[in-house]
Amino acid sequence: MRIQYEITIDDIVASDEFHYSHSPYFQRRRIWHRRGVALYLLFAPIFIVPLFAPNVSLLPVFFLSLAASALFYTTYHARRKQRRTRLIHKMLAEGRKEAEVGEAELELTDIGLRLRSDYAETTLAWKGLERIETTADYTFIYTSAVHSLIIPHDRIIAGDLPAMLAEINRRYRPARQIEVVGIASDDHS
Repeated sequence: MRIQYEITIDDIVASDEFHYSHSPYFQRRRIWHRRGVALYLLFAPIFIVPLFAPNVSLLPVFFLSLAASALFYTTYHARRKQRRTRLIHKMLAEGRKEAEVGEAELELTDIGLRLRSDYAETTLAWKGLERIETTADYTFIYTSAVHSLIIPHDRIIAGDLPAMLAEINRRYRPARQIEVVGIASDDHS
């Protein structure tokens, strides 16, 4: 059983965003960073301004600090996503990206998954799978905590993704069902 699909730079960005949004480590880090900076922006000026301008009323300083803190807190997610997207595009622009993007083929074998492209061929044993995450647009087959095979649902060239996911589910961790969201069970070939 095999599927062929195409990977774009936007898929790599979506994979990074999914991982960053769903990783427990990054979720904890984001919460502390977002709250910590917002609190700093709120209270630091109240303590710093009297040192340099003792005659300034603290009420306007407090309201300006409150506005800065609220602005940071509410725009944090959008700014972070924009920064990470820009960083990924810069990293991919540094070198050849042909091995990362383009057509790929994923095949189920008795020993695991075989991934082929014009630039590489690799086989991953069933015990090498860490987890599988599925969204409405993508399936991410994680091979480690940070690396995943990206399968964009809307760019399947040939094969039946739902049938393949059912077979992967049967062979890998049979007690755990993979939830397939947003894909029809028709053959794309």
